[in-house]
Amino acid sequence: MNDKIIKSILKDLSKELKSSIQQILLYNKIKKSSDLYKSVEVKPTLTGFQVWANDYLEYIDSGRKPGAKKIPIKDLIRWLKKTGISKTNKGAKLINLAFIIQKSIYKKGIKSKNILKPIEKEMEAILEIRFEEEFLKAVEEDITKSLKTI
Repeated sequence: MNDKIIKSILKDLSKELKSSIQQILLYNKIKKSSDLYKSVEVKPTLTGFQVWANDYLEYIDSGRKPGAKKIPIKDLIRWLKKTGISKTNKGAKLINLAFIIQKSIYKKGIKSKNILKPIEKEMEAILEIRFEEEFLKAVEEDITKSLKTI
């Protein structure tokens, strides 16, 4: 089996894994327009695949317990501006809104979405099925080519 075939298989698997991860994010109400959704990257390595995404996926996955360290106001303001919530209809200042959200999260926490486990399971399933299929097909093609030369 030549390197070109292997690279092609790995590239296809990377695309499939990325798509599956993004589908799981959509299922968990993460919008296509979000930085998290757009940040997903899957690259083949020598030992498997490496997945990259914005680091706050970890926080979305695990949630935030009530009374945990407060979210920095500057991060909340940035999020408010990005989501378009910055335009309040009662004239409240953006910083006041950020403090209200910070206080609410501090008191109530944020429910975890448990996204990483389904992503892991989906990746394992895809790799098990697709890897076997693709490599068996490639080996079969190599054998067929070898037999033709005999």
